[in-house]
Parts: sequence; structure tokens; C-alpha cells
Amino acid sequence: GDVGDVYFSPNGKYIVAITEAGLLYVLKTENGKILFKHKPSINGLESVIWIGKYIITGDLSGTVYIYIWLDNDGKAEMVYTFNAAREGIPISYGLSFNPKYDLLAVASGDGYVYTYDLSGILREHST
Repeated sequence: GDVGDVYFSPNGKYIVAITEAGLLYVLKTENGKILFKHKPSINGLESVIWIGKYIITGDLSGTVYIYIWLDNDGKAEMVYTFNAAREGIPISYGLSFNPKYDLLAVASGDGYVYTYDLSGILREHST
């Protein structure tokens, strides 16, 4: 499917890409090699961000998926998912993260922006 959004890892070594077919890819920046591929959703993935070691993506149904990137293993592991918006998360710009307060802002097709405190989730998976 069509690529809906891309985001560089903080160190620039990787790119995460999501598709309208619901696939998430992690590629090596230097050569485009696919290191990881996962289909978390039957709905199209719409927006993605990479914060620290966390990859956060959202889909057309308003569900958010949080992955932790395991650099030594070259793969990601889904650690949390939740329904974050009443309608779909807009393509390319529907997610934003405030690292100072561990807040995730989620734009929704219903015209609202929802905020979530992720500090507990991130702390639980920080080891």
C-alpha cells in the first residue's frame, strides 16, 4: 500500500515507515534494508513518530500502538495499544509528543485533540 508517513530514529540510523495497508516498517537509513516489518492493524496506519526508543503509530480507527525499538536485536516489540481517538487519526500529522511531560497529543477526525500521559507506560518499559 501507499506509504502514509515516515520518521527518522533519533540517531538517524533508521527510518520508520507506515502504510495505508496497516504495515509498519523499520529500514536502515544507509541502504534502505528492511530490518523489521509488522502489521498491527487491519486498518490503515496514518501517522508515526519515533521518540527515544519508542515508535508510536496510529490508525484509521483511532487506535495507537506503542513499540519499543530493540537496537541490539534490530527489531521492535509492541508494548502497549489503546483507543486514543473517537475517529481516525489524520495522515502524517496526527501524533505529537512532549518529552518534558511524557504527553502524547492525538488529533482525531472528530475535530478534537486528545492528550495522554504516557509516563507510566514509558517508565514500565524503560529498562
